[in-house]
Amino acid sequence: MRRTVAVIIAAATAALALSACGPTASKTGSAPAGQPKAAVAANPADAIAAAYDKTLAANTAKFSALLDTTISGNKISLTGDGSIQFNPLAGDSTLKGKGTDVHIITIGRDVYIQGTDKKWSKLDTSKTSGSSNNPVDYLGFLKGVTGPVTSTGTTDVHGSPATGYKVTVDFAKAVKNSPGGANSLLQSVQSGGITTAPIDIWLDNQGRLAQIKYRFDAKARGADLVSDGTVAFFDYGTPVTVTAPRVG
Repeated sequence: MRRTVAVIIAAATAALALSACGPTASKTGSAPAGQPKAAVAANPADAIAAAYDKTLAANTAKFSALLDTTISGNKISLTGDGSIQFNPLAGDSTLKGKGTDVHIITIGRDVYIQGTDKKWSKLDTSKTSGSSNNPVDYLGFLKGVTGPVTSTGTTDVHGSPATGYKVTVDFAKAVKNSPGGANSLLQSVQSGGITTAPIDIWLDNQGRLAQIKYRFDAKARGADLVSDGTVAFFDYGTPVTVTAPRVG
């Protein structure tokens, strides 16, 4: 049971780290008056399948996330925000929670972390078995959609209209279809005993990923743990400039 809990917590944390992906609750509600409506695809499954490449093609974006993890009745909440460049990978973000205030800079596989002591440390993820802190891991959810896709209408995500879809993700399929099968987030969830999960996905009016919301419930798998996460991508095309800080 402890291993299952540790694996899923690691997956959830990796999800938040997203090259520094922090979480900030994204705005939801009706699309603002006067704004163009999000495009509703004639075939929702095709729209989601195309979203992976369309999102990567934009190359840069801002992002936010919100993660709530409840273990044996104790709730841990983390929030943050930042910006990301998909290729070559680069990002700058903050991650905050009770007793947590972390600044993260990612350049390729090098991750620089500044804690509350304001000192920087460096992690070379090519030499670890953990997450590569690559937000492409989140896009991997789009590679595992299975079963019916249900449209949930248009809503507002960070000030822009987005079309929602309720889907089921098969994690074995997502890992298999991810480039090279290398997706540490999906692999961690899968190894934690979760094979499928209901996921909510929103696409912007360009067909790119606007927001993804998931819930991993491990109670039926011998662990008293529930993890809820919301990650949003917005302001595509935003300039991303990062510089490696001095370690120490």
